[in-house]
Amino acid sequence: MKKFFFLGFIAFLFICIIINLNSQNEKLHKTIIENVNKLNTLEQNLISKVQFLSSKSLQGSLVYNNQSQLSINGKMLVETSWNLPFLNYSQSSMKPLGFISTFKEKLIFFSGDGHSISINLSDIKTQDEPNNLKYNVLKNNLHDLIKDESFYKPGWISIKDTEVIKNDIYISYTNRINLAHNCYSLKILKAKVNFKKLIFKDHISLKECVDPDDVSNGEFTGHLVGGRIVEYKDNSILFSTGDFRARKFSNDKNSYLGKILKISSDGIIKIFSIGHRNPQGLFYDKNANIILSSEHGPAGGDELNLIEENNNYGWPISSYGEHYCKRKSEKTPYCKKLYELYPMYKSHSKYGFIEPLTYFVPSIAASELIKMSEHFYTGKNYNILLSSLAGSAGKTFYSIELSNDYKDVISINKIPSEERVRDLKISPDGDKIFTVKEDSSLLTVIMNL
Repeated sequence: MKKFFFLGFIAFLFICIIINLNSQNEKLHKTIIENVNKLNTLEQNLISKVQFLSSKSLQGSLVYNNQSQLSINGKMLVETSWNLPFLNYSQSSMKPLGFISTFKEKLIFFSGDGHSISINLSDIKTQDEPNNLKYNVLKNNLHDLIKDESFYKPGWISIKDTEVIKNDIYISYTNRINLAHNCYSLKILKAKVNFKKLIFKDHISLKECVDPDDVSNGEFTGHLVGGRIVEYKDNSILFSTGDFRARKFSNDKNSYLGKILKISSDGIIKIFSIGHRNPQGLFYDKNANIILSSEHGPAGGDELNLIEENNNYGWPISSYGEHYCKRKSEKTPYCKKLYELYPMYKSHSKYGFIEPLTYFVPSIAASELIKMSEHFYTGKNYNILLSSLAGSAGKTFYSIELSNDYKDVISINKIPSEERVRDLKISPDGDKIFTVKEDSSLLTVIMNL
């Protein structure tokens, strides 16, 4: 333990030195970097991030990490990974590692604290001996717009999704409404895709916010905010919002929290569906005209839902999970009161709500989902890939086969991911699956052998 703290202190000194490097320090800088391999993973990642932040160069390389084989739907595939220059999930105090989007022949990666890089898709190949992956620093103006310093420090305030739609890139993030007081909501920014610099402007801001100190809101949790963005019909977008564990909002038709929202191109917000807890995956298939969402339950009861307009998905009245307090003691006055208000009925349809396509007990911490292309699935039915974050059944990919009317789950197959997978994207031509693995701070690509 003493050795760990000593090395941590040494790493801290390294960081201070690197940040203040100037042209006369190049020799010292080289000596420091030559000793990085002697440090543990935490210290390596700290120095890697400091190098990224202190570098004046607009280019760099993601260091090749590993290559392994995996099987999805009976197809043997290869997964190649590269180290990202950002702190992993535990090092950053549970801040999401980052999110992927693609634009033409580029992959765009945003870290949870707002740094952005771009990578040429043509450089991402599986080889017998994979090389480091070149990236370009993609400048942006987020520091001019997001004034909450907590956004740039370890902790849960962060970007929640990025999505490129036509020639625009959208980002959502946890927005502190009043810097003088803790009251949190969600906001979406929008920029024209420009690889010299992304100039974001406000798109929409939810004025309604949740105060962590307001005990009437329940057990505030800054992770349960949703935040997914997808393109929808008529130049609109769909946007998922969580309830911050302030359960009362999800079935309140006057609240934008715990909902899936439809937002027009000029920023008009309409509630699309209600009764959601924390929808962290959202997908719209314009050819099939279906919307799918994955959602975190409480202690158990994560859901995969077929989303239709004006439907109510039951939270917090119906759930196949339980309130967290029941794991400790359901006899406490607080826990009894919680079940009186929000009973966790083990049926949705019986109480006028929409049943999930499937649910998971124990929880898997369901995250993003994508439709599988013919490169990864050749069956006759509809197949999606769902990522997960945690729990005894989590850190796993789930290949889920749906019936042709999308209303029934035919099969679910597990593929170990070994890590928290925050984000998934499929390449424009469908031959690559990109993932973000948070435990080791990795960008990975899955391809056919």
